Amino acid sequence: MTACRTTRCVPPLLAVLTVCGCSSCHSLEERFESEDPSMRMGAVLEAGRKADPACAAHLVDCLTDSEAEIRLGAILALEKMTGTRRGYCYYHPAAARAEAVGRWRDWLKGGRATSRPATQPAEGGG
Repeated sequence: MTACRTTRCVPPLLAVLTVCGCSSCHSLEERFESEDPSMRMGAVLEAGRKADPACAAHLVDCLTDSEAEIRLGAILALEKMTGTRRGYCYYHPAAARAEAVGRWRDWLKGGRATSRPATQPAEGGG
């Protein structure tokens, strides 16, 4: 078996990193703020898996994302962390979503995102 020459390995490696979004190359915060929807989605999915309250503000920001899939992932992650959607529905018109995002922002201001809250019954909307 011959050793892989660097020049032959680089293009396939770059292709793999491009497809996976190279999540290990960027911090979670950088991925949340990326212009690339696949990077943002990866951040949302990771935050959802971790259910880490430290990610709550980023997830709330993602509720206003232009991509419906990212909004859906963000609300599911927030629901997993808090047990509620605060009336947010990812496919509702922008004005209705904005009202619910306001409730989420009020929740953040109240400091309730600093620890894992007890599970609450899911609120309507969604």
